[in-house]
Amino acid sequence: MKKLLILMLLLAFSAQGEHPLKGFEKIVGGVWQLGAAEQEFTWGVGKKAVDSRSYMVVDGKRKLVAEGMWYWHDGEKKIKGIFVAIDMPASVFEYETEFQDHVMHNTLATYDVKGNKSIHTETWTFIDANSYDWALYQEQDGQQVKQMGGQFTRKK
Repeated sequence: MKKLLILMLLLAFSAQGEHPLKGFEKIVGGVWQLGAAEQEFTWGVGKKAVDSRSYMVVDGKRKLVAEGMWYWHDGEKKIKGIFVAIDMPASVFEYETEFQDHVMHNTLATYDVKGNKSIHTETWTFIDANSYDWALYQEQDGQQVKQMGGQFTRKK
């Protein structure tokens, strides 16, 4: 009976599969930098979310310009995210995220302070444990046009 119970527990845990936020393990910890922009990622409660804060460094001082989180939505079975920002063209960011191999794919809706909505795609291509290429695209005339991008590196 004891062996049957252990077997049932093992099967139940294996049926749950991989943790849905596992792809974020690559970025949690440290400070990521691209020019004057810095990002920090930490696990949220029970690893059910990834908290994010973005800063701009001006005259050697960090200014918080955006914060939010990604989380696994149990009902929709998707990774979703919500972020707010100041001093940017967009003030709200709504994400849907998927990981494929070494790339994080994001579809996001952004809203400016007047409520105008824009749809974007974004990729984070992981090069190694301490760097990733970031690219943001917006649809224009039926084509995805790169708006911004660069390489983030983890500060030592």
